[in-house]
Amino acid sequence: MNTNPIKTLRLASAWSQEQLEELSSLSVRTVQRIENGERASLDTLGAIAAAFGVNVTELMTEESEQTLSGESLELRVQAAKRQVRQESRFWR
Repeated sequence: MNTNPIKTLRLASAWSQEQLEELSSLSVRTVQRIENGERASLDTLGAIAAAFGVNVTELMTEESEQTLSGESLELRVQAAKRQVRQESRFWR
């Protein structure tokens, strides 16, 4: 059985979907959709990874990893992290 890494991390952290929403600046509906298997954008994955303090690649499924090249992925991950930091500063 293929488990969702985001849901697994959320439950291991004892967070509700609402808490993940608040920490990642996403909507609860977005969190629900991702946990139910819908594909997430790299920006969304970056926001969730930042909330958990993990690398984006830890949240990606094998299917999505195969569609992105390593160098391109790393550049997009860095850009997503910058955006999350900027938005976090704004909300603080």
